[in-house]
Amino acid sequence: MAATFACAGLACSSAERFDGHLSLSRADSGSETSDDNSGTGGQGDPIGGSGCDIVPPDPGTGGAGSGGSGGMLGTGGAGSGGAVGSGGAIGTGGSGGRAPDGGTAGSGGASGTGGANGTGGASGTGGTPAIDGCNRSTWAIKPSTLCDTAACTNIPAGSKDPPFAIDGDLATRYTSGRPQGSAGAETVVLTFPHSVTLTGIHLVTTSAGDGPANYKVEFATTGTNFIDFAPAAAAAGADDLTVKFPAATAMKAFRITQTGSKAVSWWSIHELTLTGCTN
Repeated sequence: MAATFACAGLACSSAERFDGHLSLSRADSGSETSDDNSGTGGQGDPIGGSGCDIVPPDPGTGGAGSGGSGGMLGTGGAGSGGAVGSGGAIGTGGSGGRAPDGGTAGSGGASGTGGANGTGGASGTGGTPAIDGCNRSTWAIKPSTLCDTAACTNIPAGSKDPPFAIDGDLATRYTSGRPQGSAGAETVVLTFPHSVTLTGIHLVTTSAGDGPANYKVEFATTGTNFIDFAPAAAAAGADDLTVKFPAATAMKAFRITQTGSKAVSWWSIHELTLTGCTN
């Protein structure tokens, strides 16, 4: 910025200033004769001319620095128990403004604010087992006694083999092929693909008198070591028999034992179903 000058009784031109110093020239009112070098000098200005006062430039005001850029917002991780996203980086402060011709430098811009942490993803919901343990197609049945006597020779498979006790068809059955108790205690074990919870079981036969004379039901959490319910699930049998467990019970298998005896009737199960089954 150029300085301005104020002079008392003098005119100052821009050619008469240099680097803050003033070079003055002023009019002389004297005269001299050219023929004898004896001319009379003109009278000097009785009032000395004032030097030009230098008016300093106005101090420049520095321009404000540009504000720093804000940090990027962190992204939260999604998924099962997702990790929390990282916070955004802090923005860089703005540069100070340039001082114009002696002006004060502008202040630096404030640093940007860091981005907030992302929110963690919600935990996933527990899945259902791939195999439905309550579906009869996944069960395995194994009786201790098969219909393999001479009396069973001409009986079709659908009227004697174990799988037909759990096929959902009352027209088919499993049967022992001998009078109840004649070969000692008779058992039927039903095993599941994984642990299920039951509140009871239901056995039915449409052959009159072929229901168990007496029964006892036990369960196993591993599929091999059977234990009694508390209190025990044991009583007299019937052709249409519903057994209620003392409480909903988790198990990998159960075993029903025919503990009585009948002189003529075989032990037959036309259909074995579950009550209150959950995976």
